[in-house]
Amino acid sequence: MPKDLVFEIGNGVDVNRFNPEVGLVNNRIRSELGIADDNFVVGMIGRQVEEKGIIELLEAARVLVGKYNDISFIIVGDRLNSDHAEGVEAAIEQAKVTSGGRLISTGMRSDIPQLLAAMDLFTLPSWREGMPRTIIEAMMMALPVVATDIRGSREEVVDGETGLLVPLRNSKALTKAIESLYKDREKSKTMGKASRNRALEFYNEKKVIEKQLTIIQSINIT
Repeated sequence: MPKDLVFEIGNGVDVNRFNPEVGLVNNRIRSELGIADDNFVVGMIGRQVEEKGIIELLEAARVLVGKYNDISFIIVGDRLNSDHAEGVEAAIEQAKVTSGGRLISTGMRSDIPQLLAAMDLFTLPSWREGMPRTIIEAMMMALPVVATDIRGSREEVVDGETGLLVPLRNSKALTKAIESLYKDREKSKTMGKASRNRALEFYNEKKVIEKQLTIIQSINIT
């Protein structure tokens, strides 16, 4: 195919649905999940399988919950019937027991914007990704993001500006990154604002669709 017929389109989300203003319902979600209003909440959304970095996140949660009494973790998602994740399920259940109620596994949920609004930090420590939509959704909700330095995630997260990138399969680096933003709330909020601005510029669903239509209309294929 000629190079002039190859275009980068990207991905996008609904800016009205993923709007930080839904943070007005934070208390409902936190109350529902039993999380104190003043806790620093770290969240992840994804399939509950090893390649999503669940084990590394559970280790980070174990360390940080043990060090600080005002940090909580939310894991949102489930696994497919075809996923072989029995070990992950056992690890999550064990982590829930030892976390004193500060690690919550919600299962599948449809109220993703509201869950994101209840978080202070989003993380996706995957081993591999395409173009992770959950990161875009979190950015649109003005959350800083800690993700692994892999294809897809590093195209979305600007290291040191909208979040932090860490080596994959490295629970110590993940723990350190999360802890650094837990300790520096102003930096965390600044990164969150930068995330929102970047998402509005590059991942606004309306702009992405308009770009697609413009390209289609401009191509004269004979």
